[in-house]
Amino acid sequence: MKVSWAQTGASKVTVAYAFDGGTTYTDLSNNSSANAKFESSELIVSGHTTINLKFYRTSTSTNIRLDNLTLTVTAIGSNIAAPTFTVAEGAYSTPQTVTINTNEEGGTTYYTIDGTAPTNESTQYTTPISIAETTTLKAITYKNNEASNVTTAKYFFIEDGVFDFVGAAGLTSYGSDVAITTNSSDYIEEANTWTAGNVTMETSGKYRWWYNGNDMRFYTKKESNAETTKITLTAPENHVITKVVFDGGSDFSPSIGSLTSGTWSGAANSIAFTYDKSSGSINVNKISVTYKSTSITTPITIACEGGYASYSCDIPLDFTNSGAEAYIIKTTSENSASLTQVTKVPANTGIIVKGNKDDVVNVAIATGDTDDVTGNLLKGTVNTPKAVALNEAYGLSKTDGKFHLLNAGTIPANKAYLLASEVFQAGAAAVLDLDFGETTGVNTLNVERGTLNGECYNLNGQRIAQPTKGLYIVNGRKVVIK
Repeated sequence: MKVSWAQTGASKVTVAYAFDGGTTYTDLSNNSSANAKFESSELIVSGHTTINLKFYRTSTSTNIRLDNLTLTVTAIGSNIAAPTFTVAEGAYSTPQTVTINTNEEGGTTYYTIDGTAPTNESTQYTTPISIAETTTLKAITYKNNEASNVTTAKYFFIEDGVFDFVGAAGLTSYGSDVAITTNSSDYIEEANTWTAGNVTMETSGKYRWWYNGNDMRFYTKKESNAETTKITLTAPENHVITKVVFDGGSDFSPSIGSLTSGTWSGAANSIAFTYDKSSGSINVNKISVTYKSTSITTPITIACEGGYASYSCDIPLDFTNSGAEAYIIKTTSENSASLTQVTKVPANTGIIVKGNKDDVVNVAIATGDTDDVTGNLLKGTVNTPKAVALNEAYGLSKTDGKFHLLNAGTIPANKAYLLASEVFQAGAAAVLDLDFGETTGVNTLNVERGTLNGECYNLNGQRIAQPTKGLYIVNGRKVVIK
């Protein structure tokens, strides 16, 4: 292209230029006369994004007056054929090998992969280029010091679990029906499914992929008069999401745990984030999901020796069709622990499992929202055994179905326990009954001495070979013998 300038009523000045914010200037004209017009027919601007002009005086006077300054930049076609690429720009999930074709006989091609404008000082093309991450490739051909136009292609790589609304703009919509828009009234109020590698994302409510900044903009339920705006992220089967990072979107509310400074951490196969403020919107540039394979084979099997078991693991559990019941403990008294039933158990949660005596129950991985276990006193060892000191913790006995203060030792992995410091109170017993809050837990039996079907314990957890009248525990149940 060529650059020209004209002015009236000016002092004598020199015009110099530099490319792309450079600090080294080259003179275009020298001491032009007043009311001068200079036109450059030799200046080669091809391959550069900006040209900077500087006006200065070489005389001792530093004052410059420019009246009615006019600058004109005129594009002129290059006589040098531009290079071409063998791989079209777009979105890819596997590495690509790009060959640059030099279409000018006797020409030499140079390229950049960092988005900067190429020149004859850039890397000279000699062999195909391997591209395995998001890259902007630019190339230019020179012959006899004359340059071609610049050829540009952007290769966007879809990362597993990463939804990049800025980088993907115009190149991919992650399998959804959502397109980028410049229309301020072009909202989407229907569900869409997006896929990034092995992670799926479902969007519903009111949102749009906005051109201004290329962000995904989510709006409130109040503004849209539609269903609550929601993002649901799901990992592959037998995997759990461990971290979700929002670049933007810190006002979302997760279905499990909390979102802190745009980051959620936990363990769930699927997690939903809702935006239900009274007004406003959220601008999201990128959502990055980290997930891992579970360390436990599914379905999970839990042995209920004596009819009860304590359990914990690093994946969420669904007891809906298991044939067993799951409980957490929120309160304790002097001699009992009160249980609250839960169905969908969050990962890393200590629970008590209640089943039939000596049953082995099969439990599925929970998907979607899980139950609120806030205030649960049960701790989980999950995948790592827990060493405890004497009387530091209560553990569930498979013999009598009670919590006993433990001797110094190790609690196995995938079990649950109570910290004595959190449940202890004046007069608390060394043995805690399980209180399910049901009257069916106490039965009146009229039996002959020695004919009870099962081992018998008193309320202090001592085994009684020949019980007399009173209240006892038999097979994990309270029994009154008359």
